[in-house]
Amino acid sequence: MVPWLLLDVKLHFHDKIKTKLSSQYRPDLAIDDESPYYGMHFVAAPDEIHASDDITARILIRAYPEDPCTNLQPGAKVFVKEGRNTMAEGYITNRLIHQGAENTVIGVLKELSGSQ
Repeated sequence: MVPWLLLDVKLHFHDKIKTKLSSQYRPDLAIDDESPYYGMHFVAAPDEIHASDDITARILIRAYPEDPCTNLQPGAKVFVKEGRNTMAEGYITNRLIHQGAENTVIGVLKELSGSQ
């Protein structure tokens, strides 16, 4: 089994977003501008995300387990980033490790969505 880090987050998207985003959006997650940026994938999120939306989502962090991501804990404030631009901010509500049969991001995303 392969461990994957999943985070439940509550996010508020800024009003500067010019177009709607989809759950296929692949930004980075950071604690602040000085912390590492973690590549993320939405596992469960609204199909469309608009400017000023508040959403609850589950995300997968690609750096885990090579990076234990110890700073990504429940209660931590997080920022969704595109380069240096902050697209959303919010906080982590839950952290869990999914033991998956798949060893690729695409494979585990399919596994988690129930489509094989």
